[in-house]
This record gives sequence, C-alpha cells and structure tokens, in this order.
Amino acid sequence: AQVKIYIAKNGTVINQSMADLTMQHNNGHAVFTETVLQGAANDEFTIYINAVSSGNAITISALTFTAHTL
Repeated sequence: AQVKIYIAKNGTVINQSMADLTMQHNNGHAVFTETVLQGAANDEFTIYINAVSSGNAITISALTFTAHTL
C-alpha cells in the first residue's frame, strides 16, 4: 500500500512537507515529515494521511506533533 502524509496550514496542503511511503507488510512503520511555516493567531495546522493505492483502513497507534517557535 502507498501512503502519503502531508502537513496543511488552514486547510492548504504544504507540498514540501509530503512523506511518501510504500509498505509491503503491516508490521508498523515510522514516518517523519517536517516543514517550516509562518504562523499567526488563529492559524490551524493539520496532518493529512492519504491511502493512495489501497482501500484498506489505516491504523495510527501513536502520533506525535511538535511545534517550535524560532
């Protein structure tokens, strides 16, 4: 199965943040993606996960999201 993971700002996907993963088994995978974004009051950041080549359900057992200010 092929999975693409993106970070979005206010509903707009940031293409530079894409992580593209092709899985051959279901033993679990670690994925890392990062991008540098400008944030303002009330901005909303989202992680999108798109199953490209499979209709099977995606199970997320752990998710860590870290934001740093520069």
